[in-house]
Amino acid sequence: MKKTVFILYVLFSASLLFAEQTKVTISNIKVFIDDEESSPLICRETVLSYTALVAGKEISLNALEHELVQTELRLLASGLFYSAKVSVAPPRKNPAQRTVIITVQTGFFWRFGGGNAYGVFGKAGIGGKRLEVLSYAGWNKNGVSVLYEHVFDSPFIFESSLAWNGPASLFQADTASRVYAQLASGIFINPDIRLCIEFDDTAAFSTDAPINELCISPYIQIQKYFSKTVTALSTARLYTYPFSTEKAVGGEAVTALNWTPFVPVTFALCGAAGISSSHTNTFFNLGMHDSTLSEASFPDRIVRSGTTTARSNSPYSKAFCADSYIFDSGEIRWNALTFTVPPAFTIELQPFIFTDMALLGTAPLYADAFGGGLRVLFDNPVFAYFTLCYGINHSGDGRFIFAATKGF
Repeated sequence: MKKTVFILYVLFSASLLFAEQTKVTISNIKVFIDDEESSPLICRETVLSYTALVAGKEISLNALEHELVQTELRLLASGLFYSAKVSVAPPRKNPAQRTVIITVQTGFFWRFGGGNAYGVFGKAGIGGKRLEVLSYAGWNKNGVSVLYEHVFDSPFIFESSLAWNGPASLFQADTASRVYAQLASGIFINPDIRLCIEFDDTAAFSTDAPINELCISPYIQIQKYFSKTVTALSTARLYTYPFSTEKAVGGEAVTALNWTPFVPVTFALCGAAGISSSHTNTFFNLGMHDSTLSEASFPDRIVRSGTTTARSNSPYSKAFCADSYIFDSGEIRWNALTFTVPPAFTIELQPFIFTDMALLGTAPLYADAFGGGLRVLFDNPVFAYFTLCYGINHSGDGRFIFAATKGF
């Protein structure tokens, strides 16, 4: 009996090793859009931009199966398609070749959304490409943004935005009226990895002389779909202020991991760290949801409690400012209720509990938060997310937070 089990084990292991080492060639990739081989709504090249498979590529069977799943998940996550299916046609004449079949149903391209006191309207999939234009209008944000990925069917990326934090800033004595301008360009290394350089300029107008601050920020971003239940987003970014008085330089890395072992529950983890040459202890702000550059890599990198320190005259906006930091956060989310408002607006209610921990500064200040909250998620095509939560720290200081975010 033991001998039989051993033989079966050897045969099974050999078959796995053979499948891993056996390579096939992608002979063709067929794309069907709305059951047709071409579509006026989405270009074939746009669909193919979400896969690492190309005709003529040699790949192992295991890697091929993995990339089929990855391609399907990227297509579904793009927001351009209602459904996507990626499969391989059985080989006929040549067993060493494979034909990949990608079938998609185009989605709704108009975009609606909003944040705290402003609305968003725009369109994606313009011209059948990965081109999206959004406009912002409201009390505290007005402007426009453009994102063009795979420019003219190349791996290049172009992004630009211009926004003003008014008219609210005109009526708030402690808030300067600011104009934010952003320009970024880069390239896709593969469908999961993008390498970019971003230029951000902020002009602040008040009773004093106008303040102008330019930041040059190269970064790499990796969006990985390990499976239908495990996803990760990582960003590493450098910041340089060549024209500032201090000429500060900094960098940070952020990684978020989401695991949904079964449909109603998601476990989310976020880890981050940053360091700078600044001597003012204000380079990174882990205290507020805002639109400053240091928050752009990951808007939920905050400590959600009411700690105040002598480092700031403000209870929250500067209490968590530091020239360096180490941060860790965890959430358990319950997808409690999902329903649709006609014609096709999906709303999800998501209660959650969380814990945040951080070490701030070179002489580390420890900060933490424990609490819970509720998210209201308006999914595709609205793309508006709102979070209300309450956190308390080990000293008993707590606060409520309301933010337009879906969490990490």
